[in-house]
Parts: sequence; C-alpha cells; structure tokens
Amino acid sequence: MSEKTEKPTIEEQCCESQPCCSVIAIVTLDDRGQIVLPKEIREKLNLKSGDKLAVTTLEKDSKTCCLTIVPAKEISDMLQKLLGNLMSNLQPSNIKEKDMTKGEEK
Repeated sequence: MSEKTEKPTIEEQCCESQPCCSVIAIVTLDDRGQIVLPKEIREKLNLKSGDKLAVTTLEKDSKTCCLTIVPAKEISDMLQKLLGNLMSNLQPSNIKEKDMTKGEEK
C-alpha cells in the first residue's frame, strides 16, 4: 500500500471478516493509558460510570491489529447463552452412562 490515501487491499486488512464494524470515533490515549469514550457513544450504548468493558483483540500474522471494546454484560450474556445451550446438551437424558469399571455403556 502506498503512502497516499489508497484503501488497503484485502490481504492488508485485518478485520475484513467483520463487515459490521465501522469507525465511530477517534480517541486519544493519555499518558496514564486512559481514553475517554465520547458522550454520544456512552449514551448510545447506555454506559454509565463504573460499567465494566471487555477489551478484545484480533490478530493477523501474530500481530494485534484490531481492538474492540464491548460492554462486559454483553460478553456475559453471550457466554450464558452459549453455556446454557451446551449444558442443555449435557442433560442426563443426552448422555449414555458408562460403567467406569469396565468402560461399557449401560
């Protein structure tokens, strides 16, 4: 990619598989490593002081290329849904009991 304002090629883009993403703000990291989320974003996401945010990264060629910030409750809800589905698949009616002494199914 040249130094001009050309768009990166597909091979150069990290998040090409994430079409839902867009830049909604540019923030500055201060000398203490903190950022301020613009008021409009906080309001749109209904974020309040003290809310927990999960910071996740995407990697390409062993380098971190994308950083995302998601309300921790969203991550928690996703995990509960996922684990709930997994746990329902592990109900005793779905698991064949084995005789551990012989390794045979009962």
